[in-house]
Amino acid sequence: MYVCVHLFITQILAIICVSQNGISEMQLSDLIPELTVAFRTMLCYVLQQYLILTPIAGLLVFANGQVNEIILLYSIIYCLLCFIKQLVISV
Repeated sequence: MYVCVHLFITQILAIICVSQNGISEMQLSDLIPELTVAFRTMLCYVLQQYLILTPIAGLLVFANGQVNEIILLYSIIYCLLCFIKQLVISV
């Protein structure tokens, strides 16, 4: 369960990071079909409470540029670690 939730959160934050002007909750559902309405709503609410996301004109965007940079760096590091893990497993 933890891996699945962690993957959802990582995917959602990475998608918001690469979107230029933000993304709507419905677009997130289209991009990640396994994402339930309840989980998406709860996650967006919590991230807004911690000032990570903010809704602007119906779109979810990061609250400030620092959050965007951190998520971008985290996504890159996470992808590299997954790649290295696959290399180690295949050897």
